[in-house]
Amino acid sequence: MSNTIESNLENVIETLVNECHQASLNSGWWRHDPTGLDLARIINNPQGPLEGLLSGLIVTQKLCLSHSEISEAM
Repeated sequence: MSNTIESNLENVIETLVNECHQASLNSGWWRHDPTGLDLARIINNPQGPLEGLLSGLIVTQKLCLSHSEISEAM
């Protein structure tokens, strides 16, 4: 592929990722309701070893949820 096509494709993918992430933020998927924790902040900037561990668990959970949605779609 030419650089222009690759660049356009990267822009489209980035736009879709941002739109999907914003939709999940708006739906509350990145907030722990009982405690009000901002899960995106914990993943991107964990404060201490406990949040570091929690960060890994959150990422694992999100991957499993994504996998289950893809499996359902199939």
